[in-house]
Amino acid sequence: MQDAKLQSPRSELFRPHNLSLTDGRGPRGVYMRMISCRLVLAIALIAASGCDSGSDKNLSGTASPRPPASAPEVPPPRDIPPESLPNDATKLNVEAAFPGPGEARVALVSPVSVEFDEDLLAGQTLTESIRVTTGDNTEVPGTVSQTSDDSLLFRPANPWQANTLYSVEIDPALMSDDGRLVDNVVRWNFTTIADVHTTPQSVIDLCMSDADVEMLATVNRARTSARDCRGVPYPATGKLVWNCRLQEAAITHSQDMASNNFFEHAGSDGSNHVQRISRTGYVARATGENLAAGYRSIEAAVEGLLTSTKGHCEIIMEANFTEFGSGYAVNPDSDYQRYWTQNFAQPR
Repeated sequence: MQDAKLQSPRSELFRPHNLSLTDGRGPRGVYMRMISCRLVLAIALIAASGCDSGSDKNLSGTASPRPPASAPEVPPPRDIPPESLPNDATKLNVEAAFPGPGEARVALVSPVSVEFDEDLLAGQTLTESIRVTTGDNTEVPGTVSQTSDDSLLFRPANPWQANTLYSVEIDPALMSDDGRLVDNVVRWNFTTIADVHTTPQSVIDLCMSDADVEMLATVNRARTSARDCRGVPYPATGKLVWNCRLQEAAITHSQDMASNNFFEHAGSDGSNHVQRISRTGYVARATGENLAAGYRSIEAAVEGLLTSTKGHCEIIMEANFTEFGSGYAVNPDSDYQRYWTQNFAQPR
């Protein structure tokens, strides 16, 4: 939170928020409201949380197991710029690949797909045709398969490590059906994204900014560490994946708060977070929303929510949630200037 705001005599403008649990039929009688904002603001000075954050949760029905993981999507190969790799008319050349040379923000579940400029010779051994190594030249275990006459796929045995540089090398003995071999040195690097768990490449490319990546990685780091939330122990739990519709609902609310200078779960149109999420077309079994305002960084905002005395930590650590999206908006003329909304959900 901004120091000027903490020191301001208008600290009574920090307003408390409610935590309500519903079962889809209405309140279950769990309703909490902080009486003294001055007291919570005093806590905020120590713990960077309190009246500048809010939480709201809706859990419908009983807890449900996580759905079985589906096979990771295979992003299509992208054309290789001529200057990026050797290209010789007498050789078998790489025409397209994903991840390609210099590719960044690669999903942790994206395999390596390579397309050549000629069909491959049938019957040749492909086990060593694509080799992937880390920066210290440690070979990544995986399998190679032929996906079409001119294309190969390397699928790692485990997800890639986050924020890691990898090197792809094509076996020079690989041969086309007309007898051409790969150039002796066909090698390129790519870098993986931060810990966005199994968020697919299509989602990363469609709607995730670098700030979104940082927010999800920070939340995932928090969820994978056991912690106490208001004195109640919560075990480490599963990581979340990004969802563009949850993000859309979160951005809408953050922009609404920033533009209209308020800080509440209820939107200026009277909507609650369940309605805002539903409007995007997302069909949820369980949902939750955290709000924070005034913080200067993602790390500070998440830390404030985790150390809050008003239920935000519980929402972050809720094991039923599997998907996540957040939104951020700024209005320098508003009371808090920076507004954060986090949406958590389990799809139906």
